[in-house]
Formats: sequence, structure tokens, C-alpha cells
Amino acid sequence: MLVYVDGQRRQCKIDGKIKVSDLIVRLGFTRETVIAKVNGKVVTEYDYAEPSDRVDLIRVSTGG
Repeated sequence: MLVYVDGQRRQCKIDGKIKVSDLIVRLGFTRETVIAKVNGKVVTEYDYAEPSDRVDLIRVSTGG
């Protein structure tokens, strides 16, 4: 599975499909801190990613 965090490739070995929320946690993030895209489409944490997919995680930043 190709996984990118803020455009930088991360190593992630996944056997079979995985729920996006589980992938987010496995990479050390929480669903509140990232937006997930699978093959260019924004998805929810309830969607799944396959080993052949490209997953992009974009960190959300807030400020005041």
C-alpha cells in the first residue's frame, strides 16, 4: 500500500484491506488530526483501503 503523509511517503505493510480509521491509528495519528484520501477521493474513517490503493493523509492544522 502506498501511504503518503503530507506528501511524504511512509512505509506501511498491510495484508488485505483495512479500515481507514485503523490505518490512521497504526500510523500514529487520530482521525481528528488528519483528512484521508484513497486514490484521490476524500473518504471517512469508516471506509476501507486495499493493498493496491494509494492513501494520502493530510494533517489538519488549526489556529486562532
